[in-house]
Amino acid sequence: MPYTSPRLNKLKHYVFDHIQKSDVQDPAHGKDHIMRVYELGMQIGIKEKANLEVLGASILLHDVIRPTDARSESTHALDSARFAKEILPNFGYSEKEIEDVINAIEKSSRSGGSNQIPETIEAKIVYDADKADGAGKIGIERAKTLWRKRFELEKKPYDERIVARWYLLRAIDILKTQPGFTETGKRILAERGKISIKYCKDVLGDDFNKIIDKELGDKKYY
Repeated sequence: MPYTSPRLNKLKHYVFDHIQKSDVQDPAHGKDHIMRVYELGMQIGIKEKANLEVLGASILLHDVIRPTDARSESTHALDSARFAKEILPNFGYSEKEIEDVINAIEKSSRSGGSNQIPETIEAKIVYDADKADGAGKIGIERAKTLWRKRFELEKKPYDERIVARWYLLRAIDILKTQPGFTETGKRILAERGKISIKYCKDVLGDDFNKIIDKELGDKKYY
């Protein structure tokens, strides 16, 4: 069982209730995703000696505000951080703890205005655990689920090659920029990443090598 506490339990129920009532139902960033990131993040946090109260709140709230369309995807971390600032006083968090949670949420995402390098151990762990949930078998299924909804909304047939290409480019972007911050996180990402790369290679065939050569050149990060 991952670390928890009375206020983290209350916060978890509040977040899940908020997500359930939200008009935005994101199949790849719902409560299942949050709980997987929470469990993995807390395991990493114990090993890395993080502040588990700050870490737990940061993970529970890191995806609480999801975009209504692709244009607002880049601000979801900043929006989630603002939401955290509003509600955390109600759960007994001090000003310093709230400041640390906001910092961890904002700097754990590489998208849009939140694209900053994590400095605190809590922010690094949120990043690592979140990215790890996008890799391996779970990450592949999340990508498929996300794209099924997109194809459905666009009234287009499901095309796994489009999914695999998008997924591969996402993986390459992470490999080229920051494949993890903590030693524990890097190890998990490397192990799960092998599964992700194999999936893309199996689906894309010859196109896989073309994409790899174009994006990575002689530098193979896997």
